[in-house]
Amino acid sequence: MEHQGFWKGKLKKNEKLIIILVVVGLLLPPPPYKTEEQVEVAVQNDVERIDEAQEEMIAQSDLDKAQRVEEALDQYLPGIVCWGDSLTAGYGGEGVSYPSTLSKLVNENIINVLDISYLLEAPEVVNLGVNAESSITIAGRAGGIPYVTAEDIVIPSQVLPVELPFLSEDGKEVLPNGVGYSGLDNITISGIAGNIGMESDAESGKRKYYFTRIEAGEEVKVPKGTEIQTYGSTHFLDFFPVIFIGINDEKLDIKELIKSQKAIINHYQKNKENYIIIGIPSGTAEERADLEVAMIDEYGDKYINLREYMSLSGIDDANKLLDAGIKITEHDKEMMAEGKVPASLLIEDELHFNAYGYELIGDLVYNRMNQLGYFDKVRTEIDEIIN
Repeated sequence: MEHQGFWKGKLKKNEKLIIILVVVGLLLPPPPYKTEEQVEVAVQNDVERIDEAQEEMIAQSDLDKAQRVEEALDQYLPGIVCWGDSLTAGYGGEGVSYPSTLSKLVNENIINVLDISYLLEAPEVVNLGVNAESSITIAGRAGGIPYVTAEDIVIPSQVLPVELPFLSEDGKEVLPNGVGYSGLDNITISGIAGNIGMESDAESGKRKYYFTRIEAGEEVKVPKGTEIQTYGSTHFLDFFPVIFIGINDEKLDIKELIKSQKAIINHYQKNKENYIIIGIPSGTAEERADLEVAMIDEYGDKYINLREYMSLSGIDDANKLLDAGIKITEHDKEMMAEGKVPASLLIEDELHFNAYGYELIGDLVYNRMNQLGYFDKVRTEIDEIIN
């Protein structure tokens, strides 16, 4: 009784707790002995586990940011599509084209500046340039002035080729050279998807085009004047269009050139105001005066006077920006005096650009897009996501 009274009355609450802990400690087996090395290893393991957890959190955060950046790119900079002829396709000898340079600059200035660039895909810059095509032919590939069947045809039920005569919706001759790619990857006629092929007569040079459906089905009668839907007319419609056409027109008609350019632009959707028109670079200042005035009147700062730029600043900028080391020749001086593109920026045909020329065009297009604010929305959105 006295012992219970002592326990209840003499000891305070914290003193009782101390006694209990001492007793329990005496009853428990001693902890295993750890060497100093074992303690260090255990601490290191704990640190590594913490580091791994932090890395996982950072990695997940980066993935979340990357996904949001990709969504911003899809909305505000889904891509750039470059419509044109061989001047767009690239004849620089070293495989350089202005779209490839433009792609590099978009990647360097918008994607690679981000810490999470390794998780991102750069916006696509599509090169849809095809050798020797006229403005009306290119406008048809793009879907601006569609191709239509020139005669009644019958698409057979089997996967067999059928001759496909066609022209522009305006009734003009069109001669696409890039069948199987560059907007003619495939076509659709009367709801039937298929591929387009081409044959050229070696002597006359006359061409025949053929349509081959992808899958067998019912025979389809296609009346004259039926629209031919190209791959290029249904894809890239949210991209920023760059249009570089006109040099292959048999007889340059300024109104018809503008009609083709505007038809391509107006075929686009939410970003169609974010376009660039590149001017015809051949000829002298005098020869191109009327054309260039019309281009400025129609397009303002969205028009790049390529002939004027190359004749006035091309060689200087190639040396300054690209370290080209070009020494101006007497021939260059003669050409520049007339307002022509100097030969030192061209290949031997003095029509297509060399690698320096194409790099300058890509730089011109990127800088003009940047000046016009075409990249502002995506940069603002990305900045809010990253910071």
